[in-house]
Amino acid sequence: MRDEGIDVPKVAIMPGISNGPPATMTALNEQLDWIWQNYVLNPRFKGLFQDYDGKPLMIILDTGALGSKKGTAASAFRVPFFKQTLALSEQELDAFRKAQGPVDDSKFTIRYMSSQNQVTKHHEFGYWSWMDGQLEPLVTYNNGKPEAITVTPAFFDTLGWTSAGSYGRRGGTTYLESFNYAIQSKPRVIFLHQFNEFAGQSEGHGLGANHDIYLDEHSIELSDDFEPVSLTAPGSRDSSGGWGFYYMNVTHALMDIFRGKDHHSTLLAASVEKVTNKSIKLKWSVSGETPKNYTVSIGDKPILEKISGLTYEISVEGLAKGEQNITITANGVHTHYKLSKTELDDISVDPLPAEVKLTIML
Repeated sequence: MRDEGIDVPKVAIMPGISNGPPATMTALNEQLDWIWQNYVLNPRFKGLFQDYDGKPLMIILDTGALGSKKGTAASAFRVPFFKQTLALSEQELDAFRKAQGPVDDSKFTIRYMSSQNQVTKHHEFGYWSWMDGQLEPLVTYNNGKPEAITVTPAFFDTLGWTSAGSYGRRGGTTYLESFNYAIQSKPRVIFLHQFNEFAGQSEGHGLGANHDIYLDEHSIELSDDFEPVSLTAPGSRDSSGGWGFYYMNVTHALMDIFRGKDHHSTLLAASVEKVTNKSIKLKWSVSGETPKNYTVSIGDKPILEKISGLTYEISVEGLAKGEQNITITANGVHTHYKLSKTELDDISVDPLPAEVKLTIML
C-alpha cells in the first residue's frame, strides 16, 4: 500500500507472555530480538513502526501479570477465562512469576496489556487494557499522567456477553458514554475496542465449567466491532443486518471533538430500552456541546418538549398499532456529522440538527 502512495497506519506488534499457559521471560526476550532483527531492521518495513518515547512500541499481552513483580495470581484469577486458560494453580503461577528475569527494553518501549481491569486492578501496575467490563473504562497512568484508556461500542464483564453486567450497543449510546471518559481524562493513547472479530462460540460451546461464558461476538447487539458491516445480511444469532458505517463515522466525529478540531458539534445517540403494552422507554446519550434540553416527537408531532434528562417513557395509549417513527432532538445545539450508516461521512459545512430517528413496531 505504501509503495502505491497510500497512507498506511503505523504498526505496534503485540506478542504475549501469558494469555494461556505462560511463556518464560527468556522466551519473550528472544522473540523481541527476533522481531527487531527481522522486522524493525528490515529496510522493507522502515518507518512503519509506531514510535513511542523514542523507540518502537511493543505491547505485550499478559493476563497473568507476569511482567510485574507486584502482580498476583489471585488478581488474574478474578476473571474465570484467565484462571481457566493460564493452566497453573495460584501457587504455581506466583512462583513462576517470581522466577522470571526482567524484560529487555533496550530496543523497544514496553507496555503490558491485560483486560477486565475493573476487577484485576492491573492498571495499577501500569497495564493497558484490552477491554474493561464496566461503562467507565479505567485510565492507566504513567508518572502521574493519564496514558491509556480503552473505549468500546459494547462490552462484557468477567462472565461474558450473556451476564447481567454486559452492555450491548444500545443504538450507539454505550459508545458515546464510554468515549466521554476519554474526552474527560485526555489520555495519551485511546484504544478502539475492537476490529476484526466476526465469530463467536456456538450454543453449548462457551467457556467455563458449564460452557456458558460467551466471549468474542455473540449477536449484532452483543458485539464490539467497529468496521463497516452489512445492513441487510444476517449476523450471529440475528436475522437482521448490522450497523453499516455508523461506528466508523461516530469514531471520526468523536476524535475531532477529542482533538479539539470541533468545539461546537453535538453527537446524539438513542435506543429503545423497553417496549411493553403500556409504554415505550427511550434512552439517549450525548457527546460534545451540551444541549439546552430535548424534544421527543412521534411522526411530525412533538409529544414533549424541554426534557432535561436522558430518558423518557412514552405511553402507548392512543397510538395506532404498527410502525411508529420516533424522533429525539437535542435543542440549542447542532452537528456537522451525519453519522450515516450507508457511507463514510463527508463533514457538513452547514450545521445539521442533532437528532436521532427510531422506528418501532407496536
